[in-house]
Amino acid sequence: MLVLQLEWIGEEPGSFSAFELKLSGDHMQVLQEKAGLKGIYHFSKLYKARTVVLCLSGKGILSKRIAAAGISDQEVFSRAIPNAKPEDFYQQLRSTGESVELTVLRKERADPLIAELKESGFEVLALCLGPEAAERNNLVRLMLDVEALKVGDPLLEEKLEQERAKAKFQGLAMVSAAVLLPLLLINFFLFMHYSDELASLQRQQQISGQQVRKFQGMEDEISAQTRFIQSAGWTGGYPYAWITDRLMASKPAEIRISGFWINPARAVAGNSTVVDYESGRLKLSGLSAEAAVLNNWLHALRAMNWLKRCDMVGYQLNKDSGAGEFTVEIELNAYEL
Repeated sequence: MLVLQLEWIGEEPGSFSAFELKLSGDHMQVLQEKAGLKGIYHFSKLYKARTVVLCLSGKGILSKRIAAAGISDQEVFSRAIPNAKPEDFYQQLRSTGESVELTVLRKERADPLIAELKESGFEVLALCLGPEAAERNNLVRLMLDVEALKVGDPLLEEKLEQERAKAKFQGLAMVSAAVLLPLLLINFFLFMHYSDELASLQRQQQISGQQVRKFQGMEDEISAQTRFIQSAGWTGGYPYAWITDRLMASKPAEIRISGFWINPARAVAGNSTVVDYESGRLKLSGLSAEAAVLNNWLHALRAMNWLKRCDMVGYQLNKDSGAGEFTVEIELNAYEL
């Protein structure tokens, strides 16, 4: 995700800065960070045209906190800025207990920047107002589609949702290709092999006992492979990328995942060389500094309709860090592709 930050010092734009935020598992990377940019033209020369999150702060941005018990967003705006037209402002709301903090910026100040970015090939997906909205923790929540501070403009919301859907589709396509391509290649080579064998048998007009045993063994091997694929959970169930996305999106930032298994392997009793797979099950391990945060996350997971069971099977305190080391097992509800 590309982020452009601007702080107004006076009526004219002040200092620009930009960076790329990349999230890989539990690790966040800040790439190509540039400060002291002279303007959008300078920014467009350093970064390739794509989607961008615009963070604005400084003069011209107004924040007010008011009591918000049982009132609508329209009433919040009317109380915070009497006699003003809501359509003239970009509005950002944050609920804090029994009050609401409203942050606004006149569209006439932000729209020229958005238009200039569009002329340079950049599409603004989200607009964040104030220093708190520009913090990287908030931007990570924006990436993960978790509640984040941003302007609630319908047009920007639609663009952001389209970009998230596009990213998820690409991720699912890559995972599907990685799983299906080897299977398709195996099927192709098996088809070619049996076609050649059939032609050879037709020419010979008879099959020897040795050849019969050979093909019977191959058939048994294919049946065993088919049973293996079915037991490993590759023929049905929820898409693995979708499962991973839901779990990571719901995980609090305080929890760190160190191990993640889908359809974990288990040894067959009485045979140490045979491995079976627990189809439709997940196993997670990790660290949590606070047990309450972990418990709340597990309660949130149990409320999801695609989970049949979510149990903590292990928990102990790490003597060095003081964090709790946990192991959780999850059973999925039955679902066929």
